[in-house]
Amino acid sequence: MTEGELKEKVAKAMRENAEKPSGGKRHAAAMSITGDHNVQVGGDININHKTVEVMPPAPRGPEHITDAQAFKLQELVAEAVKIDCLAGADRGKAFPRWWGKLKAKYKVPRYDLIPCHLGDEAISFLQQEIAKLFPKVRRRDNATWRKKHYEGIYARSRELGRDKAWVYDLVEQRIGKKVTSLTQLGEQDLDKLYHIIMAMK
Repeated sequence: MTEGELKEKVAKAMRENAEKPSGGKRHAAAMSITGDHNVQVGGDININHKTVEVMPPAPRGPEHITDAQAFKLQELVAEAVKIDCLAGADRGKAFPRWWGKLKAKYKVPRYDLIPCHLGDEAISFLQQEIAKLFPKVRRRDNATWRKKHYEGIYARSRELGRDKAWVYDLVEQRIGKKVTSLTQLGEQDLDKLYHIIMAMK
């Protein structure tokens, strides 16, 4: 029942009560109300109040991912949305879609409730999903596509405790080319290097 319907029902009950005869005389209902959110009428009226019990959010404990892992997942989702939008996705729909993808993968109501032993796997999962977006971006914005590859490769090398010199050595060992900058790599070699370094533990 809406507030307007409730007010109309109360007013109707008051009119009917005032019009009822009592000992051959008509009388008006007298009432007084104090306090907030009260409803008082001179006739019979039933008002049902529905109580909705709100469950408290599930607590996060030591059995769940660490703060560092949660922060990394936040960064990756933001990165995924950014790249997804470059490929033509709607930003308003991209965020819930990526969070939903992560929660569905690990069957949790919130991403920070992912079990701690699956934290690194969740990070790797998002990195791989982001890599799947790159072909779309390459066709629409090649400069951005290359930039994202450079950023991803160097970010992953830092996570592995390595520097740029190590990356260039990796190019020589795995790609068979000697470089002093990743800009010297063609698209196929750059993409291959990206997937090689992302798969490293």
